[in-house]
Amino acid sequence: MIFEKTKISITVQIILLLILIYLVVFVKLGAFHMRLWDESMFAVNTYEMIHNGNYFANYFDGHPDICNTKPVLTLWAQIACVKLFGYNELALRLPSAVAAALTILLVFVFLYRNYSAYWAWASALILLTTTGFIGFHTARTAEADSMLTFFMFLSNLAFLKFINSQKQKYVLFFMLSLTLAFATKMVAALLFLPSILIVLIIHKQLKKFVWNPYFFCGHPALPFGEHFIYGTSPQ
Repeated sequence: MIFEKTKISITVQIILLLILIYLVVFVKLGAFHMRLWDESMFAVNTYEMIHNGNYFANYFDGHPDICNTKPVLTLWAQIACVKLFGYNELALRLPSAVAAALTILLVFVFLYRNYSAYWAWASALILLTTTGFIGFHTARTAEADSMLTFFMFLSNLAFLKFINSQKQKYVLFFMLSLTLAFATKMVAALLFLPSILIVLIIHKQLKKFVWNPYFFCGHPALPFGEHFIYGTSPQ
């Protein structure tokens, strides 16, 4: 591949990738209206949360939202952007765009360091040109899927670091990432747990992964998401 043959530094390659990410993910991010499905619900939930001051429950039309029962981490991120840029399409979609950009960047860096520039660029470009990730869902819409993808990817990276290095601190990073994914879209964050369990058993690392203080520090945080659904403040 050209980047390997010419020995272009990783810094230059990351700059080139960031330019592509900007052109694909961020350009005209606020140029189209809120769609009537998920992102419009998140937009209303964010608006109502700003005005009613209840930061632990979703509201729609002045009442608890029984349709969008996802946790509120996405709404918190949207509120932060609204405070900076005003209540508009760009601010509401910006958390998803940033999460998608970070996901693509992390995929690139991970594959570059562990495999080659070829696989790093191939994977990054596939993500940048995948309709399901960039199009009308995930990266450029005001909903939870992009942040969920980012945090789940972080948790998987932390798990791989643990398997390869046997350092228990990566268990804590895994649990923190999993908790943030859980606080984004509840049980969807647990999608990879069966495969993680199988890998731990195969590598005979299940006891070391579970029976350590970092696992027990992170584990109690997962039920925190229930407060986001039922509108109660965590104790």
